[in-house]
Amino acid sequence: MNKASKSGLMALAWLTAAAAVLAQSAGNPPPAGGPAGAASPAAGARGNQGPPLGNPVGKQFLFADFKSPPLKVQYPGNVEASFYVTYATVMGTRPLKMDIYRVPNAGPKPAIIFVHGGSYVGGDPRDDRNAIYGEDDGFMAYVASRGYVVAAVRYRLADEAKWPAQLEDVKAAIRWLRGNAEQYGVDPQRLAVWGESAGGHIAAMVGATCGIKEFDKQENNGIYGNTPRPMQAAFDNQSSCVQVAVPWHASTDMARLDAQSESFAKLIHNTPVSSQSRVLGCSLGTTCDAATVQRANALYYVSQGGADKTAFLFQVGSVDEATPWQQSQIMYDALRARGITAQIEVIKGANHYFTGATKEQAKQILDTFFKFLDENLNKAAGK
Repeated sequence: MNKASKSGLMALAWLTAAAAVLAQSAGNPPPAGGPAGAASPAAGARGNQGPPLGNPVGKQFLFADFKSPPLKVQYPGNVEASFYVTYATVMGTRPLKMDIYRVPNAGPKPAIIFVHGGSYVGGDPRDDRNAIYGEDDGFMAYVASRGYVVAAVRYRLADEAKWPAQLEDVKAAIRWLRGNAEQYGVDPQRLAVWGESAGGHIAAMVGATCGIKEFDKQENNGIYGNTPRPMQAAFDNQSSCVQVAVPWHASTDMARLDAQSESFAKLIHNTPVSSQSRVLGCSLGTTCDAATVQRANALYYVSQGGADKTAFLFQVGSVDEATPWQQSQIMYDALRARGITAQIEVIKGANHYFTGATKEQAKQILDTFFKFLDENLNKAAGK
């Protein structure tokens, strides 16, 4: 017999012996000590300590306690931020998370849901830098220091899911925040949504679709035209309506974007590669049918009564090269025609994200912002 065969037989014999010991230890081993001078085979294997060896399946292997602790960061003004709080899980995509900024133990405060921009294909509410207000996380903390709870949300991007997934996600975040109002010190009767650029469009849609049930269920429709699958969301018994909407440089009627663009505009929207075409899943101006575009137009839902319970503040630059200021004007006009509380502020000489605004104009924007929020959120709560 060669050496290889001998080695194989020795290994087989060793494994057989080990299996026999384990099989006996998994059953009912004889009492420790046994007959005089004898020791339990299992005792030799375990050093006579711990439970018998067996199938390693049970609660101790589910790691129920092994969860990432909440990441909390302190900011000036006693503001505390809880980062990456999951508000929804949609099958087939990343967990949807928000960052929550607040002054702990300050009592129920009005909440602002912030929706970041990024052309529907990028952006993050914490990693972006606002052109005139600095790092977005510091900006959110500053807003919270003024007496608000700020929930900065992430949503599915255009390459993850097509419209209206983005609107559905933000509405899910609103319902989640209402459902967790007590934990985070939120007054559920005083909620506002605020967004910039693509986020401004989503904020306008949230404000204009109160009670429009088709957007109150998240669907996993993917990016390849898969059959939509409704997701069971937590707190689906809560309302996704808000009392105030503040769209910054937002589109409200995609069909008119190019017609309203000024000569200095740098973006063409009616192309297959525009951000609007990417989020709609068709080419705006050519292959997109009217119903698809209408479903993304906040202006349309004003006429359907979805904006009747929301107060709107539009803020936009007069030389916006991405989104014409007239997009804010046409929705403001439609709201006022229905007797809905609305205000518009066009910042002279300011571009998209208010770039080019002076320090005085930057202060003016925030003064108008906070005054409108305070007045209308307090009015909504009867204060």
